Amino acid sequence: MNSTSLNKILVIAMIALAVVTAVYSYNDYQSKINKINASDSAPQVQRSLSLTDEFRSIQELRDRAELIALVSVKSTKSLTVSGVTFTLSESEIKEVFKGDAPQRVINILETGGIDGKGNMISYSENPVFQRNDQAVVFLERYVGDVAKDAYVILGVYQGKFRVVDEDKLISSTGVSDQLENLTSKKELLRLLNIQ
Repeated sequence: MNSTSLNKILVIAMIALAVVTAVYSYNDYQSKINKINASDSAPQVQRSLSLTDEFRSIQELRDRAELIALVSVKSTKSLTVSGVTFTLSESEIKEVFKGDAPQRVINILETGGIDGKGNMISYSENPVFQRNDQAVVFLERYVGDVAKDAYVILGVYQGKFRVVDEDKLISSTGVSDQLENLTSKKELLRLLNIQ
């Protein structure tokens, strides 16, 4: 076998390896996204809602947020109040980027979750937290009768960035281009002016 043939074989082998690696990486990434968007075997019910606040940038979220933190969800509990389903997530604060956390574990209240019929209710295709989820969240104190001592995510779901790998983020669906295109924790911290 001459050196030209050997070089062709090596090039073909390297291309095949690159294709296999790319396909595996893509499938692994899609699997993580599908895991985030699926909630066990509950039938999915999509609903829409009108947002009272629309955030166009990380800076707008940062300026409004009382607390910005990386959280890990320890447990979730569905609640139905006046026919509306909510999820209360007990979340451990892993890192604080803005504000003062009153304690290491906080409650985050979201609209949606498992209703009384066993359906998973999502708004604008944004699932509520599930146990073991991690996310960077922009929060403000909740005021109302559904839960005591809780926070809500700014813009219902706009201030929620799921962490799928150490640095990879997935924004919520139906948000502004700047928020949608944010894909890394490092970039988020740069936009927040946090080193």
